[in-house]
Amino acid sequence: MVEKKDNPGSRVERMDLFWTSRATRRRERIRKTMLRPLYQEVLKNLFLALVLIVDVLLALQVFMSLGFPVNMLAALVAVCVLLYIEMRIWNAVWGRSGRWSLEKYDKGQRK
Repeated sequence: MVEKKDNPGSRVERMDLFWTSRATRRRERIRKTMLRPLYQEVLKNLFLALVLIVDVLLALQVFMSLGFPVNMLAALVAVCVLLYIEMRIWNAVWGRSGRWSLEKYDKGQRK
């Protein structure tokens, strides 16, 4: 009689295989659920760094290119307009009802 190598014979071997596969699937699921929030945090931080760089450099350029009384007001207006646009982008992407909001991600995980 020839035994199949693919199918474990004893009950102990089958249970061991079952628990090993279950633990492997659980580890993979945990790893996958941790990656998305991690990448979202990285993208948030990159967005904030780029926003701050653009705001500072553009305000400095406006300040240096115009005359004295107008340069401070124009730089302030430029920063306010940029902050408004950046906040709209932030809310569209990461806000409460945004595309990559963690609330949406948590609801998708609970299903």
